[in-house]
Amino acid sequence: MPRKTGSNRCLDRILPYKDELCKYLKDTWQGMFNLEYDILLYDITSTYFEGLCKQNPKAEFGHSKDRRSDCRQVLIALVVTPEGFPLDYEVLQGNTSEKTVLPVNE
Repeated sequence: MPRKTGSNRCLDRILPYKDELCKYLKDTWQGMFNLEYDILLYDITSTYFEGLCKQNPKAEFGHSKDRRSDCRQVLIALVVTPEGFPLDYEVLQGNTSEKTVLPVNE
């Protein structure tokens, strides 16, 4: 089992404040860089783990963009501005189908 570093422990502690932190960063960047949020970009990527990942309940086998069907993975959904400023994210189960993440409006 890998040892948790200081930065990993910090991420665990700020997770309950994720929504507040994302809002704070959005408001701060808007003031600093005069950003507009008329257009936002949404991307989903996967990251895989080597090993059993028993402590990560979201790590599952799924469609691997990295061609690592032998490894568990999670999906990371990220909302960014066209300038590349991240506004929000979500970590999804590794076996989530990308087609089901965003609803289709017809």
